[in-house]
Amino acid sequence: MQNSEPSIQHSLGTLYAILPLTPGRTMPPGSPFFARHALTMKKSVYIGNLPFSATETELHDLFTPFTPVYGVKIIMDRETQRSRGFAFVEVDADKAEAAIKGLEGKDMKGRPLKVNEARHRVKAGAA
Repeated sequence: MQNSEPSIQHSLGTLYAILPLTPGRTMPPGSPFFARHALTMKKSVYIGNLPFSATETELHDLFTPFTPVYGVKIIMDRETQRSRGFAFVEVDADKAEAAIKGLEGKDMKGRPLKVNEARHRVKAGAA
């Protein structure tokens, strides 16, 4: 019995979801045995030393000259609902390094930005 779950294959920086041909499913003439759907690889970039008045729109506009932006998240304090001074921007993986180099130390409202690739948080007490 053939597995109908999509699998992921990495090919030169682009991921393709490979959908196996299932009984009863028709494909247009000339189609390959499996259908490919390109998925964009994304990378999360950390931005620190943000002015507390910075907005998601401003960060989006800041990154746009370097790379497509897929999402912006300014981290807010739970109690005060005020910015904690850092954010994460989800960008195209192939162009992330150019954005990081181009924006590191850039002045935003009188503050030099700290920009680098986001790292996964390690839980306290984890070895």
